[in-house]
Amino acid sequence: MPDTPQAMSPRMITALIMGALILWASYIAAGAYWYNHNPWRGVIVMACMGGFLGFWLLLLWNLKRKKRGQP
Repeated sequence: MPDTPQAMSPRMITALIMGALILWASYIAAGAYWYNHNPWRGVIVMACMGGFLGFWLLLLWNLKRKKRGQP
């Protein structure tokens, strides 16, 4: 049995980071809702995190496309 651990792929690391950010945003959204029981506060928190992650994915997709040599 080999003694060296297998390295995680960059895609897996990115997925773990995004999953952690979604969990963190859910925690913050729950706290925002419980502050005064206004459901829109939680929706706004989750929408902001969704926008952030969407923009991040768009940038990663654009970087991958440029590395392949497409204009």
